[in-house]
Amino acid sequence: MNRTKLSIVSLFILLQLCAAHQSYADSPLADRVPGDAVVYVGWAGSASPGPQYDSSHLKAVLDASAFPQLFNESVPRLIQKISQQQPQVAPILHLITAVGGPLWRHPSALYFGGVDFTGAAPSPHIALLCDAGDEAAPLLARFTELLAQVHPTGVPIIAKQYGSLVVLTTIDSAATDALFSKPLDAPLSKSPAFIAACDQVQHDSVAIVYADLQGIVKLVGDGVQKSNDPQSIAMWPKIEGALNLTGVRQAIWTAGFDGADWSNQSFIGSDGSKTGVPGLLNAPPLDDDLLSLVPQSANRVIAGQIDLGGIVQAIRNAIQQFDPETAQQFDQFFAQANAMLGVDLQKDLLDPLGNQWLLYTDRAVGGPGLLGMVVVNKLKDAAKVDAALTAISSRANTFIAQGMNQPEITLEFRQTTIDGNNIHYFAIPFVTPGWAVKDGNLYVGLYPQVIASAITFAQSKGPSILQNPQYLALQHRLGDHKAAALSYFDLPAMAGDGYGDLLLLSRMYLGAADMFGAQTPPMVLPPLDKVLPELSASESIEWSDDAGAHTKDISPFPGSQALVGGSPPSVGQDALLASILLPSLNRARETANRVKCASNERQIGQAILLYANDNQGKYPPDLGTLLKTEDITAEVFVCPSGNNEVPPDLKTPDQLAQWVNEHSDYIYIGKGQTSSINAQRIVVYEKPDAHGNDGMNILYGDGHVEFQTMIAAKQAIDQQENAGQHGL
Repeated sequence: MNRTKLSIVSLFILLQLCAAHQSYADSPLADRVPGDAVVYVGWAGSASPGPQYDSSHLKAVLDASAFPQLFNESVPRLIQKISQQQPQVAPILHLITAVGGPLWRHPSALYFGGVDFTGAAPSPHIALLCDAGDEAAPLLARFTELLAQVHPTGVPIIAKQYGSLVVLTTIDSAATDALFSKPLDAPLSKSPAFIAACDQVQHDSVAIVYADLQGIVKLVGDGVQKSNDPQSIAMWPKIEGALNLTGVRQAIWTAGFDGADWSNQSFIGSDGSKTGVPGLLNAPPLDDDLLSLVPQSANRVIAGQIDLGGIVQAIRNAIQQFDPETAQQFDQFFAQANAMLGVDLQKDLLDPLGNQWLLYTDRAVGGPGLLGMVVVNKLKDAAKVDAALTAISSRANTFIAQGMNQPEITLEFRQTTIDGNNIHYFAIPFVTPGWAVKDGNLYVGLYPQVIASAITFAQSKGPSILQNPQYLALQHRLGDHKAAALSYFDLPAMAGDGYGDLLLLSRMYLGAADMFGAQTPPMVLPPLDKVLPELSASESIEWSDDAGAHTKDISPFPGSQALVGGSPPSVGQDALLASILLPSLNRARETANRVKCASNERQIGQAILLYANDNQGKYPPDLGTLLKTEDITAEVFVCPSGNNEVPPDLKTPDQLAQWVNEHSDYIYIGKGQTSSINAQRIVVYEKPDAHGNDGMNILYGDGHVEFQTMIAAKQAIDQQENAGQHGL
């Protein structure tokens, strides 16, 4: 379900872009960004879709949907409704909306040029650029107004306009003029490293992200040196050497059209070395023998490589290099685990596992959903893995039996034989996860029946995914590379399983918006019969060569994998209903916590008044003093919404008072005041994150407590600070 949510988010964002067609020669504003960019993010804007957009699956889906109505009518209504209910945030909401529109419509870019450590404080070089055309002057005005509203502190931020180019930046005014007032002599578009990275990906893009990895490594090193922390200065060269960070060059990601489909592509350049990070990027191709275990009709295939034994050993070696004492503790932990499980985890289990892993679902094996998934590992030493897992299962049964306090309930690993295959499984409700070792492969599934069916197919040598015409056609479109990892989804076969879940999930958010007055369209998502003709199989592959590591994927349109069903409808619907109900329960709990929190502050206020009555009207110097002089407990100083607790080993009043002064969830700003304090002066407020940054309770001089939104509370505290009384 998390993948579905992420797919929906990406779909919503990219639908706003609505696509554009632009070559790397004019990568969005790359000619206006300095060539020293450590990070560059560019998007082409939605005002001028390219020629491929008109015949794309994305356009067809958009035309059949109500997304334009949602964003053009419902979202503004929702913002207006929120503004009516919370007037204090209305100006900022409207400004953000006004700023966001031009940024989406026009070519824009984000530039990060590193950090200048030469001054008294580090100064980051960041700039947001937008070639806003005839919207340039209004956009500058909105940027200026937004800066006035949010009152940025710390690093100064300025907004400037140069013709149609609007720049929001942390760079000082004179340097900004020098960089952006005229064409650059050495822009990013002419950087050899940037050009080399662009040559590795598609030449038409809607969006691009580029990072100079060597620049980032240098920036981190400079920051460590400027930190004046001897431990960090001594440690950084070791980390840099152990990870071989000098072996990585640059990284780039692009997204755009591939005919009627959508494509993402990425590349990480390296020097080809086999150690550290570059070594991780250089994975060998997947074996066809492993892929031949997948039925031709499989609707979902995910294959990749992970060397569990090698990872554990690499972690141990790295710890040994940096901290031998911690490495010794690491070894002790594994020794204890080995003794408890009765096997040597490293030698008997992790090392004998293969590096190549496979997950698939097939209607004829376990069904199309994830409950019917099969996981396969091509083992290095099948006998060792079988013996180790059997021993661990037996030892687990012993521990479970010893720990069970209810003799009438049995939890244990068991074995069964299906078609001559010995299958181990854990007998519990709902699912029965198990495993089997057969013909040099480890099979894992959530039910013994699924494992047995997977083994039966493998032994039948029937037609596999390698004979699937749809899969082979995608492989050819992706370049016929020998993939080190891949994922394949037969979207037309799976859309019917996931469409209902997607409708429920979308209505969870749209329905909530309707309840708050947004009046969303009844059918934002297109009807399924409009979507199905636009669907085709999607695939993503990873491969490596002498230049570095590559990824490329093709799908019908951005977010299309949200249509993939992951579980039977009833299970998916129950999960969605739970996701609706649980926030409601959490909100009720949070409301109760706010009431209890307000009660805490009222008790603190009463204790302050009692203290003042006994001390010539003077307020206490701190909250801990109240514990030693008034009838109040340390628990009153703990917000019920947080994770703070009074340590049980604190016994004396002095110990408790010190703990309250150092760890209380409430901030006291009444020191030096008297009982004649102004009724509206703030005396106590909560730490800002106490209620999920939604707001805070505030105790005022007349003893009353109010819950204020975070923006309103900060404004009130800032006003008091500006009056010279106290600051947040």
